[in-house]
Amino acid sequence: MQPDVELYQQCRSQFEWFTPEHGHPAFFENAGGSQVPRCVPAAISQYMNHSYAQLGAGYAASNRATQTVALAHDWMRIFMNAPKGTGEVMLGASSSVMLATLAGLYAQVLHPGDEVVVQEAAHEANTGPWLRAAEARGATARMWRVDPVAACHATPVLAPKGGIPARLSCPLEGLEKLLSPATRLVAIIHVSNLLGEVQDIESIVRMVRDKAPGARIVVDGVAFAPHRTIDVQRMGVDWYAFSTYKVYGPHMGALYGSAEAIKELQNAGVEGPNHFFVPHSDFTYKFELGSPSHEGCAGLLALQHYYAFLSSLDTPTSNGGISSDQGPAPALEENALGKAVGALGADALELLAVLVGDVKLAAGVPESTEDPAGAEAAAAAPGAVVATGAYASGSATDGLSARGVPVAGGVKETGAEELPCVFVTRKQVEAAGRVMNRLEQAPLEQLLSYLRSKPKLLLLGSPFQQEGPNGYTRVPTISLLHKELSPKVIVQGLQDRGFACRWGHCYALRMVQMLLDAGQLPTSWAGGDREAVAKTGVVRISLVHYNTPTEVAALIKALDEVLQS
Repeated sequence: MQPDVELYQQCRSQFEWFTPEHGHPAFFENAGGSQVPRCVPAAISQYMNHSYAQLGAGYAASNRATQTVALAHDWMRIFMNAPKGTGEVMLGASSSVMLATLAGLYAQVLHPGDEVVVQEAAHEANTGPWLRAAEARGATARMWRVDPVAACHATPVLAPKGGIPARLSCPLEGLEKLLSPATRLVAIIHVSNLLGEVQDIESIVRMVRDKAPGARIVVDGVAFAPHRTIDVQRMGVDWYAFSTYKVYGPHMGALYGSAEAIKELQNAGVEGPNHFFVPHSDFTYKFELGSPSHEGCAGLLALQHYYAFLSSLDTPTSNGGISSDQGPAPALEENALGKAVGALGADALELLAVLVGDVKLAAGVPESTEDPAGAEAAAAAPGAVVATGAYASGSATDGLSARGVPVAGGVKETGAEELPCVFVTRKQVEAAGRVMNRLEQAPLEQLLSYLRSKPKLLLLGSPFQQEGPNGYTRVPTISLLHKELSPKVIVQGLQDRGFACRWGHCYALRMVQMLLDAGQLPTSWAGGDREAVAKTGVVRISLVHYNTPTEVAALIKALDEVLQS
């Protein structure tokens, strides 16, 4: 196993941001949006220089654009573990846009007497739209409350004898009391973007299915996705959203919808906001008004390179406490992608070259496809470049025609299910997740240990990292306050010392206001001005796998200076 110090450096070497001569600050604002590996902006630039054309026009550049957007959807299927037939993946500007659009659909089927449950700890993106939908239709909105005592921890904090109690900031019994046969929708978070605690979605889904069998479950996974592997099949959710710009990709959002939930809406006559002539049967196209960013899809598709690279760093002992029966990912080599798709013909290689250009990154050779029969068909028809998923129905040409896209140029009908430019397998996505999880643990504990020891602080969320049945119960998103210093002063001091972080309520104002009303947040620094405290919010320091123990040590030194000034 390679030393972790080498793994950190290997990861950081893929990002232009961390090139020392640029002089960028140490980046601890990842919960607002991560940095991107070089392959992402390179692919966007290549796309805009060589494939910047509208979809479906039939000439070569347009065909490449069409394939790029289609394959970006298919890559997100693998990323979220949503194989064909289990549901659909929609892309758009952000998770906020995707969830607001989804709430608009459900507003068409809510009625007086129906109940909608939202979560107080949530980002506003998965609260406000549902409250507005309920109000517009005369439905009842119920709030799953935060336990203000369990959510706040004054320092210094000592580990209690006999182990750390598993006390949740959002107790499940609070949710259970809200559920009934009248519940139609439950909108929750996977991780709070302030508390950093990982909720047990599988247990929540079982509870909702038992107590409210007619309810649909919508999960905001934005604060979870940068740290762990999304698996919508294992969780059993109806809808799951995350933001790709917080997962090392372009500024976009992705939304999974289960086949059952989509069919229920379609049967009720509900459809997305796209134009009247878009077929009702094509839920994805109908949902994606104006279409997702084409160049963003190019960057998103290129993100596979980084995930393939991360998977190559996985070893049987690097699972960071998360149980897995998967062995290590196959060894990768530079330019292996060319070998992986070379048999698929000049069309696939042309698209690949345009998207990736001269970027040198490790790329993975898939062990298999999701459809072995499709892989055999692709091998038998080496000239094929096919669009699948929501962009195809039965064959490449059928699906493109169904969306009003003329079939011409390099797109050939083969019936194959192979994804020529979606080359990362689900196993590799899981392997990459294990590597990210592993690298986060030492810096997280290093920072938590320091914060627990300091007087006059208030930590939101658990001050300890614990291992639960589904892995660690916390991600490295840490929110804090000081009894005598405003969050703004602390953050400004850190920024002046070369550390990127932020202050504010971070779109979780409802929870911040509740904690203030419950008397949990310090107000003396503001002279008792409660409005100022609510607006200023907290200090948020957020890490991902490329933040190193050395960076955290420097952050701790700077924070010490600020707190003592």
